[in-house]
Amino acid sequence: YLKENNVAFFSAQGCNSMAVAEFVICACVNLAEDFNFKLKNKTLGIIGVGNVGSRLAKKAENMGIRTFLNDPPRQERENLPHFVDLNTALNADIVTFHTPLTKNGKHKTYHLLNENNFSCINDKTILFNAARGGVIDENIWQKNKTLANVIDCWENEPKINSVLQNSAYWATPHIAGHSIDAKFMGSYMIYEKLCSFLNKDPDESINSLVSTKTMVINKNSLKEVLNTIYPFSQDSQAIKDINNFEDYRRNYPERYQWQHYKANFKLP
Repeated sequence: YLKENNVAFFSAQGCNSMAVAEFVICACVNLAEDFNFKLKNKTLGIIGVGNVGSRLAKKAENMGIRTFLNDPPRQERENLPHFVDLNTALNADIVTFHTPLTKNGKHKTYHLLNENNFSCINDKTILFNAARGGVIDENIWQKNKTLANVIDCWENEPKINSVLQNSAYWATPHIAGHSIDAKFMGSYMIYEKLCSFLNKDPDESINSLVSTKTMVINKNSLKEVLNTIYPFSQDSQAIKDINNFEDYRRNYPERYQWQHYKANFKLP
């Protein structure tokens, strides 16, 4: 409609992608220690390899994790030989969704994981939804056992599935992307595009808006470092009362991304 009526518009797509990728890696590091496995021995299926999925894949691969990447729209456009089909990605040890929610079209994502393909998931799978509520059929999900679930995005928010919430390793109120950096970046991306539209140079840089102070953390393990930066388990605990979902999101604690920290710790 806006294009048809010659109305300029801008979006900040991807502004929180790093924050979400850090959320997933932090959860994986916690899970590895709590369930006594090494991440480099696991495979990671990433379904949706856009802004978030691409950043996550890079972080995971830098940690020695083998990734299975699935993104049919990108595969069609770019003919990426290393991408895999959906079932291959679903058979990974850790499966995480990072797609938009679309209900129509050739590559619709509504209930992308459903009764027909949930057999790819088993009781040793770690399953994430940090994409959109509705990408996974929660009625089917709650009936199937996994090793662990990490759920940040829910169908019917804020009225979330209490069965899945109570059984999840982490159940968080759609906050994976809620870092201070992401919030500033969202506004800054719009500001940059508006400046470009008006043929003006930006007066500010993103680095001048977000704290550049480096905080030093000395801990014994990567898990301790990441949980010192931000303990996501507190977000899960905070919404044990389901009625607290929206209040907690509106009053979310300050959380900075990893680039603000320097850490000293022993590698496993």
